[in-house]
Formats: sequence, structure tokens, C-alpha cells
Amino acid sequence: MTPSPPDSLPSEGLGNRRLELLEGVFSCAADAIFITDFSGRFVDVNPAACQLVGYSREELLQLYPWDLILSAPKETILSDVRNMHDGQTPLEVRRECRTKAGEKFVADLRLNWCRIGDEERIVVICRNVTHLCEATSMLIEAYDHMKKTEATLLENRGALQIAIDTIPGLVWSAEPDGYIDTLNKRWLDYTGMEHDLAKGWGWRAAIHPEDVDALADYWKSVVTEQKPGETEARLRSKTGDYRWFLFRAVPLFASDGLLIKWYGTTTDIDERKRMEDGHRRNEDYLRLVTDTIPGLIWSAHATGEIEYLNKAWLQYSGRTMEQAGGWGWQATIHPDDLPSMLEIWRGMIREQRAGEVEARMRRHDGVYRWFLFRGVPLFNADGKLFRWHGTSTDIEDKKLAAETLRASEKFARGQAEALNRTLDALTREPDPRRLTGHVLRIITEQFEAFSCSLWRRMEDSGLVRFEYAFEHETVLTREDPVLGPISPDLTIDQVWPWPEIFRTGRPVVLENIAEGPDFPWRKHLLAKGVVTILTVPMSIAGAVEGVLGIRFLAQKKFRAEEIELAQALANQAMLAMQLAKVSMQSRQAGIASERMRMARDIHDTLAQGFTGVIVQLEAAADAFSRDMANEAKGHFQKAGDLARESLREARHSVHALRLPALEEQSLVDALRSMAEKLTEGSPVKLAFHCSGVLPLLPREWEENMLRIGQEVLANALRHAQATAFDVVIEVHPAEIDFAFRDNGRGFNPSGRYDRYGLIGIGERVGQMSGQITINSAHGRGTEVLIRLPWRPIK
Repeated sequence: MTPSPPDSLPSEGLGNRRLELLEGVFSCAADAIFITDFSGRFVDVNPAACQLVGYSREELLQLYPWDLILSAPKETILSDVRNMHDGQTPLEVRRECRTKAGEKFVADLRLNWCRIGDEERIVVICRNVTHLCEATSMLIEAYDHMKKTEATLLENRGALQIAIDTIPGLVWSAEPDGYIDTLNKRWLDYTGMEHDLAKGWGWRAAIHPEDVDALADYWKSVVTEQKPGETEARLRSKTGDYRWFLFRAVPLFASDGLLIKWYGTTTDIDERKRMEDGHRRNEDYLRLVTDTIPGLIWSAHATGEIEYLNKAWLQYSGRTMEQAGGWGWQATIHPDDLPSMLEIWRGMIREQRAGEVEARMRRHDGVYRWFLFRGVPLFNADGKLFRWHGTSTDIEDKKLAAETLRASEKFARGQAEALNRTLDALTREPDPRRLTGHVLRIITEQFEAFSCSLWRRMEDSGLVRFEYAFEHETVLTREDPVLGPISPDLTIDQVWPWPEIFRTGRPVVLENIAEGPDFPWRKHLLAKGVVTILTVPMSIAGAVEGVLGIRFLAQKKFRAEEIELAQALANQAMLAMQLAKVSMQSRQAGIASERMRMARDIHDTLAQGFTGVIVQLEAAADAFSRDMANEAKGHFQKAGDLARESLREARHSVHALRLPALEEQSLVDALRSMAEKLTEGSPVKLAFHCSGVLPLLPREWEENMLRIGQEVLANALRHAQATAFDVVIEVHPAEIDFAFRDNGRGFNPSGRYDRYGLIGIGERVGQMSGQITINSAHGRGTEVLIRLPWRPIK
């Protein structure tokens, strides 16, 4: 029913409004509409008319009906038009027409007289029925077949009706066009309706007013598609109560595919519906609550598709529920983390177990942060999985803190290790000139660098001179034929950032030397692939006296503690250089002092003794010349005594150059005494064995072997955690074998082992033209074998 217009709206306004509505209907009508005057001329057409015949509106306004109609002459058309007058019944005719393109079609025309303003007009409604005409014969044939089939069905209608009425449910049937023709007794009893009133479309009276239109529209769509369907609506009982029912319809087709009948059921689902509504209300309330929680919360179907993401989740990701639902959430996960995350998630679904996984999730601004994703399965009363609930927790700060802590702990251990190694080198390296090389090796290994170099400011000229570099396990000096030409003495201002370093005493990082200012050896470093250089000052008494450059093959950034360690190691490198310098000065002073001592000894003992010998020999010669044999014999005896005394003095001077441990005992006794002193009070069980008589060896050899024994035993006590240490010396006709064995934890001899002093041991063995063999493995102890050639001292 069309509602009455408000009384407050003026009649003129109503007229204009109605005119606007009519114009809208005219423009939107699906049928073609032509308006003519009584001369037959077109005065207006709607868009559907233009589309039908293929002419534009302007073109049609220049034409007449007979320009389009083929099956009637102009006179017949004009007669039809002029015979229309006020009150006459509309005229309906079928005509064959053609389009602008020449295509023919059959159209049903309905001519209506009307008054538009002060003028009379003929409104022609045109509908293309070409396909309808073609299908008419087919429909007639199908209708005849249907009638025959229906007659057969009617013969069994009575028996079928009885069967339908006895079904314990609300059952109905309908014609192919959707017209309800049968409702069983239970349906009628429940609704209290008469069959004649309920059939056709009368059943709608029992449907809830809010559901009836939707149900009718759905039923029409099912009929049109000729497919089974079901929907829900409220049905009124004879007591006036409404309950929810499920309406199902199934089509019945003949063997030739022709639709014969519809059959349907109406099932009470009110209790289930109420439970679902209650559950839905609970879910709505739960979602309202979760949307107020600042955490990221989600739920998923049993199969894993996301069905709900709370407000915080959507706001964080910047995505909508439509974008992120189902499996769309994958677009927010970092590509590197997605495969492992999907593997874990699918495993949880497959095994129906709770689980968690860490992955990076993209924020709405494109930034990725680490999250902990937890999922928990929910089961119904029958133990069947029906849903997942989960949370997504930001752990970026926690993970970063943990990684920083682990890195700091690792670096602290490395820092202590590096400092201990440099201190070991400073205290145990017998040759001070090699101390700086040891420190550079430790720095390179600690920072996993490619190489490092050391430059020192000269006191006399103020120029900065290249001193050392460590690269490819080798210590290089300015005498190296490759490094010498590219490393001249330079002023501080010639190399950036030396002025800044020497002025402030602070380290500087060159992150990419290819992009910075040029310097003399940059081309050389770029050719080796060096990218980043950490340049650290080396200071003495607060004044920068040199720089240390640590080089890397990849661009690198440094934490504050790494800079501090580099500074500490650079200072140790400077200390090593100073020790080498002082040692050389002391060595030179010691050599001069020793020369003076030896000169005094020679002057005070040997020279004087040799003078007395000469005097006695000259006196003996004089006595012989005078045939004084007894006196000559006395002089010869005194000369011999003086010579023996001088020999004792010479031997005393030689003994003054030997190690104290070797001054009054043999090498074997010195080794045994040293080992007993070092192991005294420790859990290490010492075993010492010498096979054969050890000959007198050169002084340097005995000193070397004593030092080697000290180094190997110190390693066993300090690093190997040994409980047994054996020393075996075997003397052979042409060689001497020394074996030092422990039962400690062992190590990999093929790795870097300079921290154990083995490089120094190897150098000492090389000075004696000997051979060294090291047998060791993790958990299997260590054996150091040294073989020396035996050559008697002449």
C-alpha cells in the first residue's frame, strides 16, 4: 500500500515530485517506450528504446513508426494511432520490426492513449518477443508432455496424499512454477490453516511478518534456478506462537530433464536457534571484551583459517578483517619466517595440540618486530576440536635485550680471553721483538678481522711510520717488498682521520673506505676487498704516539664495548712495542756491561795468568841456556800451575753465562727438579725416566730444552687439567728423543694454538736443527715429541 503524502506538503510540490518520479521511471524502465503524436511522429523515447533499435534519441525523433515496422503498411499504422482516443481500451499488436543495423525482430506493442499537459499522446510500450515466439512451440510440446505426466501422477495422488499425511513432519509439494499445491495434515494442524487458504501463496500468512518477504524471494530464486535450497524463517502455530523452522525444497525431474514437481519439508529448529543466538550473543560479548584488550588476540576454525582478529590486531597490522581473515594474515609475516611458522602451525592443527612460535610481524608502517604467537585448541563435550584461540605478543624488546645480553656475555668472555692471551704473550715470549706480532695476531682473531696494521709517530721527526701488519697468519714489517713502497713515512695531516685521532685520542670508524677520502694505501686495501677500518689511538702517558687499524672485508658497525676492547688491546700493542724497545736498550746495555766484565776478567785473571806463564817460561829458557836444569824445571812447574789457575778462571767466567738451574747440575737433573717444583702440591702425578747417559749438549741446547720442558708442563697444568705428566728421555747412537705426555683434555693441533706457546717451542727446536711432533685430540691428552741430532761437543 502506498502511503499518503504528508498534509504539510503543498500540492504543487507533490506534483513536481511525482513528475520527477515518473521521469525516473521512464528513464529506468527495462521495456522500450515510444511516445508519438497523432500524426505518428516520435516526440520522445526512453534509453531502452534506443538500445532496442540501435538508434540514438536524436535519430529516432526524426523517424516515424513505419520506418521501423516491416509487417504493417503506413496506413494501417496511422489508422491504429488515430483510432486511439480518451477512454478506449489499450491496443495490443505484434509486429515484425528491424533495427538500424538491419536485424529483424518480433515485438509486442501496447498502445495507450494519455494526456501529457495540454496535449494528447500515444505511449507505445515495445517488448522484444523474438525468443519467446521461438520457444512457444517448445513450451506447448513440453506442456503436453507435462499434462500427460501429471495425469499419471494424479492417478496415484490419493495414495501419495495418505503417505504424505502420515509422515511425522511438516511436508509440502509445489508445481514447477513454485505454486504450493499440497500441504500435509501435520502442516495444516500445526498452523491451523485450511488447505485451500494455505495453498498457492496463501501459506505466507503463517510466516512472521519480518521473515515473509525474504522467504518468498528466496523461494522464487530457488524455483528459477531449479536447484535444491534451504533457508530459515519463523512459522506461526495455531496458538499464535512463532517458532524458527528450517525450510528445505528439492526438485523432481523427469527422465528427459523436465522439472515435474517440488517437494519440501519444514523442520522445527527453534531450540537450536535459541542456543545459537545465545552462543552468538556470548561471542559478541566476548569479542566486545577482547576488542578492549590492548593485546593482539585471534581465533580460528578447527582447520586453521582465521575467523576473528581483535581490534588491536587489526590496528597494529593496518589491515581489515577481510584482508587478514582466513589465510590472509600470512601477508603480515616476514618472508624469511613464514615457512617455519606455517610448518609449526600446521603441525599443531594436525596433532591438535597447543604450541607457540616466534616470527617477525609487519606493523602498519612497514616495520617488522618479533612476536610470540601462541595457539590453544578448544574441544566440545564430545572431545572434538571446534576452534582455536590465540595471542600474538610483542617480544621485540625482550628478544633484543636477550640477544644483547648474550652478545655482551660472549664478548666479555672473548675480551677476557684476548686480554689473557696478550698478557701470556707479554710474560712468556722470550724474544721481546716478537711481542707486537703476537698482540696483532690476537687482535685480528678476536675481532674476526681480515688484518690489522700498526703505525707509530717518530720522536725525532714527528712523522708517522708504518711498523707492523698482521695478515694471512703472517706478521709483516716495513721491510716487506710489497708494503714498503706503499707505506712511506707520513705527516699526520696526510691521512684522514689521523688529525682527529691524534687531537682527541678517540677511535674513528671508516665504514666504507671506498666512499671516504683517499689515502696512500687505500688502493692496495680495496684490491684485497677491505671495506671497513676501525682506527684506534695508541697512547703513552696520555699522549697519542701511534694508531692501530683493524680491517674488515664487510661493512661493520661496532658496539661501545667492542670499541673499548679495541682500545685496550691497542694499548697492549703499544706496551709490547715499548717493552721491545726497552728490552733492546737493556740488551745493548747488558751486552756492553758483559763485555766490560769479560774484559776485566781477562785483564784481572787470564791476562795476568798468561803474563806469569810467559815470565816463568822465559826464566826457564834462561836457566836452560845457563845449564841450570833444576831451576828450569822449577820455572816450568810454576808456569803449569799458573796455566791451570787461568783455566779455572776461564771456566768460572763461562759458567757465569749459564742458567742458574744448569750451573751446578745436568740437563736431566734440571728438568727433573723443575718438574718436581712445578707439580709439588698439585694433583698431577709426575713420572720421569731417562734411558741411557745424556751427553753434554751445547749450552744453547740445554737452555732451550729446559725452557721447552717448562712450557709444556705449564700448559698441562694451566690448560689441559691433566692428572698425570710423564717425561721420557731416550739416548740413541745418533739422536736424542725427548717425550712430554699428559692425560689432559687435549686440543686440535691443526688449529690456532699460539696461546699454548707452541710456536715458540717450534722455533727453539728449529734453532737446534731438530724435529717436533705434536699428537693430541679433544679428550685424549697431548704428546710433544722432540728429536735432536746427537753431535758430540769438540
